[in-house]
Amino acid sequence: MRTSKFCILYGLAAFLLLSLSKVSALDDVPAWGNASVAIKFEEDPKMFPDVWLKPPMSARSVALDAVGDSDEIVRVQNFLHEELAKYPQDMLKANLHDIYVVRELAYENTNVGGFTWAESKRIYLQSEGSGRVSMGGHWRSGFHHEFAHLLAANHSSLLSMSQWQKLNPPTFQYGNGGLESIRLGTAGTELPDITSWKQGFARLYGMSGPREDFACLCESVFSGDPQFWQAVDQYDVLGKKVRMIMAFYHSLNKRLTEPYFRHLQPYTDPDALPNYNIGDVILFPAGGTVYLSGTPARRVSIPPGGSYIYSDPLVVIVINPPGK
Repeated sequence: MRTSKFCILYGLAAFLLLSLSKVSALDDVPAWGNASVAIKFEEDPKMFPDVWLKPPMSARSVALDAVGDSDEIVRVQNFLHEELAKYPQDMLKANLHDIYVVRELAYENTNVGGFTWAESKRIYLQSEGSGRVSMGGHWRSGFHHEFAHLLAANHSSLLSMSQWQKLNPPTFQYGNGGLESIRLGTAGTELPDITSWKQGFARLYGMSGPREDFACLCESVFSGDPQFWQAVDQYDVLGKKVRMIMAFYHSLNKRLTEPYFRHLQPYTDPDALPNYNIGDVILFPAGGTVYLSGTPARRVSIPPGGSYIYSDPLVVIVINPPGK
């Protein structure tokens, strides 16, 4: 069979174009996750700057127990990996160095869920050593809350807090800050709610100060909660604040767009988890993930239509919602 030079050249050109298109497609795939972020649980005398150890800051922490809290440590690692994966790697490398997770965390004689050291690009998070604490959206959102504080502090030129405050009704006044709100027991652990959304806030704690307002709404932007996005479209002040947040994140990394935020998967509230019995067959119509206890951490992906026989009360079950 004879082959013309034209056919050979045409075939070669087509092959080269296909090869180049594949390279281009691979180059366009964004790299997400925490390849550069260290997650630390051990005691470290240098975890706080020396000046923080003295009044008035008086920062202190109590580490998780490497043996007694081993299952909790695995859970925390799993959940942080999942939440860090919502950010591009190059953004994390430039903005977050490490995360310390401890059993107790306090400063100015007040127990807190987290805070940051902006200059060192470091986040501190508190976990009580109980598996259910780290399982749900409230703990996960705490990471996004503190990372938002860190980003806002280190990129203040990209975020006008004076403009932010002008978005509120003229009669509204913030409280005396998040720490005072925690001390008074008036806010800090509540979940997002429709009453706050109507007023332009994520939750009550956001009303304690403009920076807490910003960080609380950043939690919700990363939550994947469809009801929150309905509220964003419905309530004017809330919508303006969220658009300002998305513009801020987009200025840090062009991959973080409004469609991206709106299509994030919701995480599971532990209080809404069903009670399983040993031997139960759990069905995954749309797929999901099983996080197994033990060290090292093990994660098993369940395909759509798959199942899992419940055999360990320490596992974490994440069933994908329909249509995801």
